Amino acid sequence: MSPKKTNIKSDTLRVTELLTQEEKLAFKNPSKRYVIGIPAEESNEENRIALTPLTVDLLVNNGHEVLIQSNAGKAANFYDHQFSEAGAVIVKNKEEIFAQSDVLVKVSPLTDAEIGLMHEGQILLSILHVHTKNKEYISKLIHKKITCLAFEYIKDENDCYPIVRSMSEIAGNTSVLIAAEYLSNAHHGKGEMLGGITGVNPSEVVIIGAGTAGE
Repeated sequence: MSPKKTNIKSDTLRVTELLTQEEKLAFKNPSKRYVIGIPAEESNEENRIALTPLTVDLLVNNGHEVLIQSNAGKAANFYDHQFSEAGAVIVKNKEEIFAQSDVLVKVSPLTDAEIGLMHEGQILLSILHVHTKNKEYISKLIHKKITCLAFEYIKDENDCYPIVRSMSEIAGNTSVLIAAEYLSNAHHGKGEMLGGITGVNPSEVVIIGAGTAGE
């Protein structure tokens, strides 16, 4: 009796049928792309801008769209052409930014008028100063289902407040520079220098308060 012949080709087909088969599928990027709006600050005393052109460039390169109100960064010496070169879209009026943005980034807390411009489900990144706001103010944000991320409450892995600390460091350093200006004759001061120069008696400095600003 002759031995049974094995069909190698047939066996190979059966084995390959059990292997994982490749298939070309459309790849969908799971990360969400946001429209980020930067309105001009309402307060005349607020000269800061929430995002610099360098940060805008980083966001745009990661696929996000950035809208910024014209002249929003002028007081901080950041100009429209710098933001435009970084990839931002310059918008003339604030209403358009609030209407088109998924995320709003600003420095000062929203005014009542600005809350009125927000639409349901937006995300807000700014200083909030919750302890200074009344119940009606907070209720307006809740009613519109606004997700608020307050700069002053953001913590890092060391349980510290990095944004508050950085602002305090800036305040502490600039306070010495401003004090030196007011001591000069040009500002009708005493004409004294803070010190550090041979033969010049150092001025006495009193630091009121503690924390990072006082360091």
